[in-house]
Amino acid sequence: MNILSIGNSFSQDAQRYLHAIARADGFELNTFNLYIGGCPLSLHYRNMLSEKDAYSLEMNGQSTGFYVSLKEALLSR
Repeated sequence: MNILSIGNSFSQDAQRYLHAIARADGFELNTFNLYIGGCPLSLHYRNMLSEKDAYSLEMNGQSTGFYVSLKEALLSR
């Protein structure tokens, strides 16, 4: 199962341990987080419209070093 979160530090905190907890219980789970620190909902909306590569991509609670747009992330998986 794949889970995608789009958010700020709250989504980052929620995703940090989720992959490890699921794996410890024998459940295969991949978590992806598109993160902008302190980002309000209005900025997520503007980023959606502009397709700006504004989001730090985190996979399974770890930073990837990549920046992506919402559209790119949704189309890639």
